[in-house]
Amino acid sequence: HALTIPVIPRSLLHLTTLTTLTLASNELQALPLSFARLASLSSLDLSHNKFSAIPSVVLNLPALRVLSMSSNPLAALPNDWLSLSGQLQELSLESSCKGGTAKWNE
Repeated sequence: HALTIPVIPRSLLHLTTLTTLTLASNELQALPLSFARLASLSSLDLSHNKFSAIPSVVLNLPALRVLSMSSNPLAALPNDWLSLSGQLQELSLESSCKGGTAKWNE
């Protein structure tokens, strides 16, 4: 059995100079708004979790360059995600769409 975490530990949110974070293969469905404290984060791996949407708090991280959301049951992508994610250089959404496609939220 692999160890999984269903929520982000509060202590993690105090690591404000953290640049790379892998939270892959957990039971995560959401991120707290306080995740925005990780303003130095440039690479974030949220693959193989249970996100139904890209968390908006992630798209507002100013230093984020690489985001993996692969293998999540994404139901929709927010209309403004491209404008919010202006710094992104790499976005992975492989195997992440319920029913094979994601719809744009209105």
